[in-house]
Amino acid sequence: MGYYTDYTITVDNNTQELESEMKKFGFLDNYDEGLWGGDAKWYDWSDDMIKLSKKFPEVLFTIEGRGEDSTDIWGYYYKDGKSYIQTEVTIYDYPGAPESKPPECYLEKIKETIRKYSFE
Repeated sequence: MGYYTDYTITVDNNTQELESEMKKFGFLDNYDEGLWGGDAKWYDWSDDMIKLSKKFPEVLFTIEGRGEDSTDIWGYYYKDGKSYIQTEVTIYDYPGAPESKPPECYLEKIKETIRKYSFE
């Protein structure tokens, strides 16, 4: 079965060589200049991002993921083979979203998720 995650990858310095490399992932089919997105079971994403950032050391990669579970929201930065936790994650939608901000119960789950990943 597996677990699907919706991935979004952005870069601060896009090149044709980088675009060609990103196409090798196959599932990143939503593309806009310097931004790729797709839904996949990509279990080696961190290892792949480290390799990719080593191949393009001048590029800052941002990867954000949103899993099947509504509290599985995370983000990392990669540059020159190193990873950094993203401490703030933008939330675009969630069940029953009002116009302004998530209900307090969602905020607490999101904070727990961020704390969980902040110590890796």
